[in-house]
Amino acid sequence: MDKLIQEDYIDGYKVIGASCHDANSFVDVCGNSLSDRKFEIDCELELEDTLSYQDSFKWYSYNQNKAYNYENSGTSYNLDTTDLNLYGDDNEDDGEWDSYHQYYCDDTRLCYRNGIEIRVDSDNLDDFVWIESRQEYHHENDCVCCDECGTDILEDDAMYSEVTEEYYCCKKCMEKAEDEFKRKNWYYSEYDDEWYESLMI
Repeated sequence: MDKLIQEDYIDGYKVIGASCHDANSFVDVCGNSLSDRKFEIDCELELEDTLSYQDSFKWYSYNQNKAYNYENSGTSYNLDTTDLNLYGDDNEDDGEWDSYHQYYCDDTRLCYRNGIEIRVDSDNLDDFVWIESRQEYHHENDCVCCDECGTDILEDDAMYSEVTEEYYCCKKCMEKAEDEFKRKNWYYSEYDDEWYESLMI
């Protein structure tokens, strides 16, 4: 540690002998406490990577590829476990691992979050939406509802209207909604058979 400090490679470190459950026991090179600081590191893990015990940066965000020394709303996995991967332990006695909620359950089903396959408790799918066109469950944050017919669709598959500023499942729904919006909010010119957002002067 002294060598690293002398060579100016580090400006802080975790206290030697600190409790493994204490993720905030950092000090600067002068020994001043940094326990009130929030730290993060780049940490790119695949779902099947074997995890070793992590007692400092133990909150992990799969989407951000970062690990934190504090819990926050962006984290999705806890790394303070051993002999596990992000899918969870394959111990059949514990049931199936719900990688979204981070617990064991009787049965899981294949779902998608940010386009990535995950296994989710079949009895706890409140955050997921059934997409009929794909015959799949997708996380609600990845989905939108067609403003015309109410069909749930993936945002990546949806058509966005610059006229109504809403999403639609198909061209037919979008054109129908745009026509209705124009009739209610725009001005029609018989002279050139066009709709205009504002009255032409």
